[in-house]
Amino acid sequence: YYGQVQIGNPKQTFDVVFDTGSSDLWIPSSKCIEDGCISHQRFDGVHSETYKNTETPFEIEYGTGEVAGVVSEDIITLGELSSKKPIRFAESLTSSSLFGRAVFDGVFGLAYQEMSSSGERPPFLAMMDQKTVRHGMFGFFMGKGVGELSIGGYDSDKIQDGNDILWSNVVKKGYWEIKMDKVKTGKTDFLNTPVHALVDTGTTQIIMPVDLARHLHAQLLPGARHIHDGIYSLPCNGKNMPILRVQVGGKMFEVPPSLYTLQEIAPGRCMSGFAGEEVDGTAWILGDVFLRSIYSIFDFDNNRVG
Repeated sequence: YYGQVQIGNPKQTFDVVFDTGSSDLWIPSSKCIEDGCISHQRFDGVHSETYKNTETPFEIEYGTGEVAGVVSEDIITLGELSSKKPIRFAESLTSSSLFGRAVFDGVFGLAYQEMSSSGERPPFLAMMDQKTVRHGMFGFFMGKGVGELSIGGYDSDKIQDGNDILWSNVVKKGYWEIKMDKVKTGKTDFLNTPVHALVDTGTTQIIMPVDLARHLHAQLLPGARHIHDGIYSLPCNGKNMPILRVQVGGKMFEVPPSLYTLQEIAPGRCMSGFAGEEVDGTAWILGDVFLRSIYSIFDFDNNRVG
């Protein structure tokens, strides 16, 4: 899921992933001529009246590659909201070739300042400081082929009648990290002990420790096969697959096979929405596979996730 951010005066428009798993905003610079940049929209500060290059170096590493460049500042616009003063962001001068194949130009980080690779104030928090946004809150709707990010609040129309907002406190600032009580597959208790979970719009799958992913696919998901490095495939038809139930704050949230059976990668075989990776001890990552089953709200003002 990605959307648009505009930078500069006059505005230059970029497609970005709105990522609650990182804190920096970066977009390709017009000075970048590598494969990871040239297929994308690139920012040219020469054409902005409010642009300034701080000449401070920047580097960030993701699971899919790394990006390096310089920190700059300019007016940032989200939808109809423009910052009142220039905000710092990064221009990439080098990036992994993997980003060249991405459908987005850059990344707009929405996590806490503790996660900032540049050490700068994250752009959304800077907009909060300037009172550009009404509340330090944003909401995500991730539908089938369509999505919505609400800035400064949430979209109450996306919440089904009769459903309340369940709030979970952030247990450790940095990521949007909350407590997850348990996980069930069908009627089987898969995880009985509470663990921390990172709520991450920039991750596609639900990520769990390697041994748990191995057990889940071997024992509880019929027809699953290991591909490599904690990545698995499933039969695309989802036949006999259980519903995964994730309990947060005492309430169970259901993730059906239709959400965790991802794109077809071979005839009749689809990518599994679950993967194994050692994140932070026993921590899980609740990515888009989980978030597509709910409406999610991130509240900086009260340090909680809804």
